[in-house]
Amino acid sequence: MNEEEEAAGWAEHTRADFRIRTFSGGHFYLAEQSEQVIAALREDATGFQERSRTGTER
Repeated sequence: MNEEEEAAGWAEHTRADFRIRTFSGGHFYLAEQSEQVIAALREDATGFQERSRTGTER
């Protein structure tokens, strides 16, 4: 089992939306990929906000 498969197992512990995103880079990926990480967070937050407003599920 690889790390992504292992992380996917967390979906079994929630009824809420669950998404796995991977970013290249090592220990300091947040610094190396900050624009991509921020864009992903913004996308997820916008989607959550939209679904909350309309009462729809993903």
